[in-house]
Amino acid sequence: MDDELQPILWLALSFLLYALATNVVWYYREPRPGRIGRLVETIKRWPYGAWFPQPLHLLYYLGLPYLALLMGVVNLRSMGLIDLGWFHHLGKGAILGGVGLLFLTLVWGYYARSTRQLGPEADPLSSRLATLNQPLGWALLLLDLVYLEAHWAFYRSLPTQLLDDLYSGVFLGLALVLLEGASNPLLRHDLSRPERAGGILLTGGIALVIALVYLFTRNLWLCVLIHLGIEVGLLRLWGYLVRARV
Repeated sequence: MDDELQPILWLALSFLLYALATNVVWYYREPRPGRIGRLVETIKRWPYGAWFPQPLHLLYYLGLPYLALLMGVVNLRSMGLIDLGWFHHLGKGAILGGVGLLFLTLVWGYYARSTRQLGPEADPLSSRLATLNQPLGWALLLLDLVYLEAHWAFYRSLPTQLLDDLYSGVFLGLALVLLEGASNPLLRHDLSRPERAGGILLTGGIALVIALVYLFTRNLWLCVLIHLGIEVGLLRLWGYLVRARV
């Protein structure tokens, strides 16, 4: 197969799987007739039903990039998994991450003040904050971040290798991530409601910061650490703002 065609086909496959899965989940958010509808409702009532999607998340977010690595569609360097200048890039990453955290903190404070009149629904991060406050909750949060970072790295690496240009690859990959998110009906629904848009804005803002961090460091491991620091910091800030009722 043509080397230039392979990345496009892998991107199309990833897009298709994401759009199909999210639209199916959205369709079955309410009870539906038929065998499949009854099966879905049974899974929802199952005490461990929340764990049902986890193997699918693992296969999609980590399995798909790993398979692309095995098949030579992407390589370790384009994914940011090899970095010979870790300590050299650590300073750059810390500075960029700190600036990103400050910027998102200012935005987050404005969002909290703007939505405080919308009632209890204006707390889109309560579930994330509750997870963080559980025993080993940071580990569950880290797992979700690893999924996201692997996915973002996959979308950066394909156009980077195709165009042979890091700058274009990073920002085209970011655009692809945002475009993919637009295919999710749940995200579109929440984004249209100010009291529910906070989680999406948080992830989108972090995606932009991480794109800049990666542009200067090319280190996926460093991106994961900075992502974790920013998200934990903003979640703690959100908890404080909610308690203070700013």
